Amino acid sequence: MCKHTWFLILVTIVGLALVVAGALFGVIPGAKVVATQIGIPEKVIGLTVVAIGTSLPELVTCIVAAKKGETDIAVGDIVGSNIFNIIRTLGLCAIIIPLPFATSFWVDGIIALIAAVMLAVFGYIKGHKVRRWAGIIMLVCFVLYYVYLFAFEGKVSAFLATL
Repeated sequence: MCKHTWFLILVTIVGLALVVAGALFGVIPGAKVVATQIGIPEKVIGLTVVAIGTSLPELVTCIVAAKKGETDIAVGDIVGSNIFNIIRTLGLCAIIIPLPFATSFWVDGIIALIAAVMLAVFGYIKGHKVRRWAGIIMLVCFVLYYVYLFAFEGKVSAFLATL
């Protein structure tokens, strides 16, 4: 390996260490304080503030890869990250401590499934490319999901808990 490769490996290790430190000492305690102080459920903070914060590196990676024409890396990063987070990360956390699955997460799970179906459908029509109009539809769905979270999450959770 050349010197450049060793530098990249070192930068990757340092970056991973900073992400872990940020999660342990910043994001998680900070999100709990914000949720408690402004009266927003921790679940909503996790699905919004924490999710956005942990996804920003993916957003940057995706944009840079797309601009360089590396579309396989751009789409692979997003799809792979979501699969990785759901299966590996959630699986490891559940091994460490059983995780309660609130009935309200069914709605979020269905939204995640819809997002995966949208990606598959948009990716297979019109020349196997996710076009601008599909991107706009996805962003509108994202905004609508966040409106749902902030406007209706408490009411939906209460209703689902009665079932």
